[in-house]
Amino acid sequence: MKQTQFDRLVIISASLEFKTQLENNDRTLNLGKSLDDLNMNFTSSQGVYRGSSEQSFVVLPRNDEELQVLKDLAFNNFFQESILLRGYNGQAMLVYSDDTTEELGTIKQVSPKLIEQLESYTVMNGNVYTTEEIL
Repeated sequence: MKQTQFDRLVIISASLEFKTQLENNDRTLNLGKSLDDLNMNFTSSQGVYRGSSEQSFVVLPRNDEELQVLKDLAFNNFFQESILLRGYNGQAMLVYSDDTTEELGTIKQVSPKLIEQLESYTVMNGNVYTTEEIL
């Protein structure tokens, strides 16, 4: 049986909970400029992570080097707790600054009506995505 290979994707944000909205807006602009300067393939999105709303970017790293650059940006430049990574196998995980991971399952599109029930999700191009644990 042939196994499907997925494009890797990373969801990254520059927002920090203790920063003001204006500071987070500036940080988001700086991250977007950095991604653009690095010629990354990315789309803006609106995320909610553990109940906190934040601007984020969905990035499609072309190789391991770009993935490492994204980690460096997130952890060293923007002091993020984690990034979300979907691997080639379609499984999503949080990757933390110490390189530990937390498995989340798969990313799936859900009805916007479910937003109030979700702790973490991403809205991109009007569609709502969240993770779903596979048992």
